[in-house]
Amino acid sequence: MQTDEPNDSFMLWLQRQVSRDDWVGVLAALVRSTPGLRSSGTPEELRVRLQEAGVGPEYFEGLDEAENAWLSE
Repeated sequence: MQTDEPNDSFMLWLQRQVSRDDWVGVLAALVRSTPGLRSSGTPEELRVRLQEAGVGPEYFEGLDEAENAWLSE
């Protein structure tokens, strides 16, 4: 069965993006340093946890950019 999602889980992919020099990298660093965020499995789950944490809008822009990059791989 083929899916439209990449083979790599989003959270694993995101955590490897810490060296990026953009909001995806900033988001990746936040996720790596925050156990409650690391346990999110999908971009949607991470979005909910970020909303609960009250982060700024730039993190959501980074999440959108990260999800698009992940899906394009």
